Amino acid sequence: GQVIRCIPSIAEFLPNWFLSRRLIPSFDCLSLYVNGNVSRQLDFLTCIGALSDRCDSSLLNMLIATISVCNVQHHAVLHAKSRLVQRILTCNAARLRDRGVICTYLLNPLTLGLASNDLNIAQFEDLINTVRILIDIIEYLRKNGSSTDCCHRSSLMKPR
Repeated sequence: GQVIRCIPSIAEFLPNWFLSRRLIPSFDCLSLYVNGNVSRQLDFLTCIGALSDRCDSSLLNMLIATISVCNVQHHAVLHAKSRLVQRILTCNAARLRDRGVICTYLLNPLTLGLASNDLNIAQFEDLINTVRILIDIIEYLRKNGSSTDCCHRSSLMKPR
């Protein structure tokens, strides 16, 4: 627990190789530690946020996948997830390139959170705005990806 709370203060000093080979894979073992505990999940999301600032696209995808250990549908956890997404977008939205990762680990839990009656009006508005932004990103990636896929398919079909 103490390690998770300390990581935000040292995140900028951790090398990428350490994040990808040691730290992020170790987060899978935290599911029992954070399961059902709002405070621990908030600490974990704060840790993920601090680490996310310096990740490239592939490392960010690995990091985003760990968000699934935060499974409590508590208003504070939902709001923290929304703020984490906004932090990623503010730092460099271009790193979000994988529609599957966006939908599975970011959009899905936030969309489910919209059904929570525990959110106050400000949290609900924050959450719904984050969902809208993620949907816009998915639409943008789909349009760009589909035109690339179309060109790639047509080049494969050309007779030689």
